Order: sequence, then C-alpha cells, then structure tokens
Amino acid sequence: MNRPQRVRAVYQELRRASKGSVASGDLLDYASQLVDSFFEEEKPRFDFRLGGQQFDAWGLDAVFADGGWRVLNRYEVRTFDGDEKAVNDPLTRRSLEELGLEMCA
Repeated sequence: MNRPQRVRAVYQELRRASKGSVASGDLLDYASQLVDSFFEEEKPRFDFRLGGQQFDAWGLDAVFADGGWRVLNRYEVRTFDGDEKAVNDPLTRRSLEELGLEMCA
C-alpha cells in the first residue's frame, strides 16, 4: 500500500469515527500527519561524514585505545621558525624561565 492509499484509508476511518462533526479538510490533514508519523522511515542517527558518533561523544576507552594519538592529532602543531640568535636571546630565555620552561631554552 502506497502513501496516498494509506492516507485515504485513515481518512475514511477518521470520517467514520467523527460522524461528520469535523471538517473534511481537517480530517485529511490529520490523516496525512498520522500516516507520516507511523509509516515514515526512521532516519539514521549518526553522521556519515564522521562515520559514527562525534569524537566528543566517544568514551575515554575508545579515545585512548590508540595511545592518545587521536587526541593529539586534533590540536595544531606549533613549530619554531626562528633562527638560533632568537633562541639564545636573553629576553627570550628569561621569558621562558618565567613560564617554567627553562629546560626548553
């Protein structure tokens, strides 16, 4: 049975049950809504682009199953593009020491 046939069958049942007390247009709208709500195909509840649940909704065991590389991969890598003079600059060294990164300098 296709959708129009279902709507007609539900409309006939509603018309018979209402005994003419409800307008025909309203009954047709109600029949259409009932058919849509009961016979509509359920849409999948996942995102095809990500292939399942979003990463933020994963459990910790799944996130760290690869040793945490997926977590690290999400953050941008910052590299130093300066020269050696900038690294040995006393101002830079002092600012790194203030941050507690004296081992980096």
